[in-house]
This record gives sequence, C-alpha cells and structure tokens, in this order.
Amino acid sequence: RRFTLINPEVEVLDGDTVTRAEGCLSLPGLSENVPRVEHIRLRWVDENFQPHEEEISGFLARIVQHECDHLEGKLYIDHISMIRRQLIKSKLNGILTGRVRCDYPAKYAPRKK
Repeated sequence: RRFTLINPEVEVLDGDTVTRAEGCLSLPGLSENVPRVEHIRLRWVDENFQPHEEEISGFLARIVQHECDHLEGKLYIDHISMIRRQLIKSKLNGILTGRVRCDYPAKYAPRKK
C-alpha cells in the first residue's frame, strides 16, 4: 500500500526496544544496529487533508520511525553510540567527500581540490 504522510506524528505504544540492523540510501554501504520501539501509533493527514490514525508494529513501525526521523533532520546513525560513530567515522568521511559511490542515482559533494 502507498500513502502520503503529511505532518506525521509517532506515539510510542510499547516502550520496549528491539535492536536490528538498519541502513539508508543516504549512507551507502553502511548499516548499524539501531534500537527502535516495535509498536507505535501513527497519526497523519493525507494528500486530501483527511486525518488518519493507525497502530503499526514490527518492521513497518521501524520504517515509519526511520522516515519520520528524516523529516526531523535525523539519520539512523543519530541513534547509535558515540563509540560506534567514531568507529565508522572514516566511512562517513568517505561518503561526505564523494569517495564512496553507489549504484543508484545520487548527488555527491563537490570534490576538494
């Protein structure tokens, strides 16, 4: 199913978190174990400005949280420990400088001269 989420709001229904590997097209070639809650309530308005509300569990709840993070300017690496971020710093710098390429269309940072 496909739908448009305008102003989505996520409410945590179950405080227990499950840690699973997560990746993102924004960070090609990386994945990290990210803790997220497994059960949420999502409220949103659709493209016709009709309000909706739905309880979501499991993998779809993880996806919704991941995408809502993007709307708030967050990436999944914002949910990992500082130690893990330090360990992947060189990979992140490779993405930032355009040394890492991916096999899907992407705009790369300008190369430093």
